[in-house]
Order: sequence, then structure tokens, then C-alpha cells
Amino acid sequence: MRKFLCIVLQLCFISGCAQIPSNEDIKPYLSAISTKSASKSIPYSFAKLAQLKYEDFDLCNAVLFVSKQIDPDVDIQANTRFIDEMAAELACRLNGKTDYNDKISIFNDFIFNKGFVCPNPFWKNYYPEKFGQLWYIDCSSFTDFLKKKQGNCLTMSMLYLILAEKTGVPLYGVAIPGHLFIRYDDGVNKRNIETTARGFDFTDEDYIESYGAELGNLRNYYLCNLSAKQFFGCFMLNSGTRYYLNNNMKRALFYYMVGNNFNPLDPSLLNCIAEIYFLAGDYDNAITAYSKELNINPYNPEAYCKIGLIYLKKGNQEEAKRFFYKATMEKPHNLNEFFHKGIAFYCLGVYDKSLKYFLRINELYKNHYDSLYFTACVYSIKGNERKSIDYLEKAISINRRLRLRAQSEEAFSNLKKNQRFLGLITL
Repeated sequence: MRKFLCIVLQLCFISGCAQIPSNEDIKPYLSAISTKSASKSIPYSFAKLAQLKYEDFDLCNAVLFVSKQIDPDVDIQANTRFIDEMAAELACRLNGKTDYNDKISIFNDFIFNKGFVCPNPFWKNYYPEKFGQLWYIDCSSFTDFLKKKQGNCLTMSMLYLILAEKTGVPLYGVAIPGHLFIRYDDGVNKRNIETTARGFDFTDEDYIESYGAELGNLRNYYLCNLSAKQFFGCFMLNSGTRYYLNNNMKRALFYYMVGNNFNPLDPSLLNCIAEIYFLAGDYDNAITAYSKELNINPYNPEAYCKIGLIYLKKGNQEEAKRFFYKATMEKPHNLNEFFHKGIAFYCLGVYDKSLKYFLRINELYKNHYDSLYFTACVYSIKGNERKSIDYLEKAISINRRLRLRAQSEEAFSNLKKNQRFLGLITL
């Protein structure tokens, strides 16, 4: 990459670019970058993509290939040309800059002055369904992002990395639970770049504090510089989730599996794979995937709880209790983990503790119908019919399919003569 940059600089006989470089200034850079892009062939299959060696893997080509698989109308050549033109202008602006802070400032200003922005910053709290719509469906298409210039942490970071790959700037993607950002690292100088906040330089400690994540042995993945292939795996995670949210589980699983092949250390990919197997009733494969996730991240109450639920379905009460107990011992770091720790206490019959978790979720996320439903279950078990039906009514008002579930819910057996309850569950 450095050799390529040197070639570009040698082609530029001018001493430097003006603040707004002219087409003539940019021309030699565009020629060099376009020539290099043309030398890297677009993969024609996922199998071919997986076979590429690290030095032959081109992030831009890989992302555009997947984008076309998702949307056949994607014009790979037009998008490549657009990106190359951006990279050429950026390379011109970077010419002669040696200070790493100057390079980062030029990078940030260039991208944000072009109008690229994240309209929904990562630190905002969204109810999961809204979060899914905003981040996975509306903002995860890289080619749509290039047109609309509104993205999320993935697409914003992807643009940084692709432009860095083409201009020879040492940028890396970095993952933490539920988020991605960029890091400049030339082997001597390091600086984080938060792409959803106009390039602000949060420290690693800022991210840990913001996410409340106890990373433990995940330090070999989270907060580390990711290779281009690993970051591509993150792109496949989001691509798969777009299918998941549209109920295309078969296609979602395929994308998750490809992503895991490129990024086997990402526990989120394994969690998504396990979840699809769990929903499909393929419990053996679900346990295998959850177990692999726990080998990477042994602090996840959700995975322990899900394995416990599987053993309950299999009729193995002792194994179920063992995993539920493990779930209660871990500190939750996000909404899913918080909810499943409450479920683990519920399944162990520790209702007061489970209620504490459900009520906290209800306070933070008014429309979390699963938490509202289990709050109703706990109050019914505790004999508080009024509160039980109040919470069940809220849950059903959000998800009417819960009526059918409530009809056979053992926790509501003492409400069978309550006319208000009967009116709620009548289809």
C-alpha cells in the first residue's frame, strides 16, 4: 500500500494541491487509482471471494459484489468510478502531509464536507425494532449510502476504509459490542475516529465506559485493529440481519455463515446463527453455535439462557437449571442480555429477581412486549391479578399474537375465571 502511494506521489509533479484541487490536479491521482482498481478483478462468487489471499482481498470489490447480490440493479462499474474519483481528490489533498493529525483532519473534513453523515448517532437509545429499521434496513446498504449520504457506523466506517485502502492511509476498522469505528495506526501513532460523530477522537476507555462492556478475554477481538476480511465479516452480519428482519431466515443464515467464515472471532455472528437455528427448532445446531459463542464470550447471559431453554424443551431439567444458573451469574451489558437474565431467574422460579429485570426494561423501553408479557406472568404467579392483566393488556396492544400464547400460558392458570382476562385473550 505504501509503495502504491509512493507511485502516486511520483506521478504528481506539482508540489501540492490547492484547497479545492482542480481536475488537472486530480488527474494523475485518478489515473493511478483507476489503474489499480482495474487490476483487481471483481469476485464472481462467494466461494471465489473466500479463496482470496489477504493481499489480494479488495474491500471495495467485495462490498460491491455483495451489494449486487442483494440488489441486481447495483452498477458496480459506476460505483467503482465514483469511489475512485473521491479517492483521487482525497489523495491530492493528502499530498505532502506527514503529520498524522493533519491526515486525519483532511480525511474527516473531506468526507463530511461531501455531505456524508450518520443521522442517528450510536449513543442514542432506540427500542430494538426501531433500531433494526434505522440501522440494518435504512442505513446498511453501502451503495444506497453513496447516493443518499446517510449511513450508520458500518457504512460510514466502510467509506473511510475503502478510501484509505485506495490512498495508502493506515486506517483500520475496530469493533466493540454493537458498534464499529475507525482507528488510525501507523505503528507509532494511534488515534480513534468516531465516524458517527464527525470523526471525534474518543479513547478506548471512552468506548468501554459508554457501552459498559467488560471485555474480558474478548480483547483479542474487541478494540483490536480488524483486517479488511474481518471488517467484511461485519458487513455480512448487517447484510444478513436485513434479511432476518424481513423474515427471510434462509438467506439471513447464509450471509451469517459467510460472515463467520471471514470473521470467526465475532461473537455476534455466532449469536445470530444460533438464534436462527433456535427459532427453526434445530436445537442441536443451536447449542453448537451458542457454545462456540460462549468459547469466545463466556460472559453472555443470553447464550446461557437460550441453551437452558433448549434443554427445557428437550426435557432435561437438570441441564436446563445448570445453564439458567450460569446466566444469572453474568452481568448483562445490553438489552437482550438484560432480558434473558430476567428469563433465567423466571425459569429458576426466582420471581422477585426476574421481576426486577423486567420492570427495569419496561421503564427504559415502553414497547418491549416480551418484557411486558413476562411481567404479567410474574404478577399472575404472585397472585396480583390486576397488575398481571394490566401488563398483559399493554403487551397485547403492541403484539396481538400474544393473545394466542396467553391462552395456553401456565402462569395465567389462576386467571381463567377472570372476565377481563378472558376478554383479552379471545381472538
